[in-house]
Amino acid sequence: MFSSALIELRQSKIELLDLMEEQAHDLLETVITSSSNALLTYEHLELFLEERLLNNAGCLKYLLEKGEMNNKLLERFAAENKIYRINIFSSSGEKKYWSHNPNHETSAGKMSPALTVKPIFSGEKDTLFIGIKQANYEEGTRFAIALAAKDRSAIVLNLNAEELLNFRRQIGFGSLLKNIAHSRSIVYLALQDTLGIIAALGNISELEKIKDSQFLAPSLTDSTFKTRILNFETLNVYEAIYPFFLRMMSSAYSDLACRWSH
Repeated sequence: MFSSALIELRQSKIELLDLMEEQAHDLLETVITSSSNALLTYEHLELFLEERLLNNAGCLKYLLEKGEMNNKLLERFAAENKIYRINIFSSSGEKKYWSHNPNHETSAGKMSPALTVKPIFSGEKDTLFIGIKQANYEEGTRFAIALAAKDRSAIVLNLNAEELLNFRRQIGFGSLLKNIAHSRSIVYLALQDTLGIIAALGNISELEKIKDSQFLAPSLTDSTFKTRILNFETLNVYEAIYPFFLRMMSSAYSDLACRWSH
């Protein structure tokens, strides 16, 4: 009877671990798939905005090189195309035309707009995708691109990036974690790269570093789902890791590990 009880206990433990492994695998696979879709959606939106601004900049370049440019035209063009700011700089960095009142100075600690597009002045680039940046004269963030025009002048277009950032927060990994936070059985769920924790669910500030771990480090090369039992803040937890390899439209790779503990 004692032997039979031990065998049944051992079998129950194996079945429980199998169940937990299946649960962890399904959860991490769902999280990674959802995160990948969210990141690709956000990148696609950024590419769409870059293309729209670039097309608008092309129209302005045509008008500028025909000698038909003036501030009133820029103001009307910005309003009709829902562009927050448009500035045109000479190759020396002087602001020649603008769609708004330029009577202000660059805030302390912020870079001059002319310095931002210096690669265009020097001939290093013809198109500059600046992306999201802090506003130079006001509070808030901007999404910007710049296009070279005649005599290495630069046409700079800005969108207000607050809606874009709000969208990223709504679809990002952090938002996804909040949606599954109701599960009391989860001790922590974290997205971690070789530098540290990117986002996490649970009261954690530090986890074992990937590069220093014989268990974690191989996951970035062998793409294997792994599980283990370890001690975490006086608790024995069942931890599962799943590699997260994301190929962005820009062909850049992100190598991460998604970690879940029960």
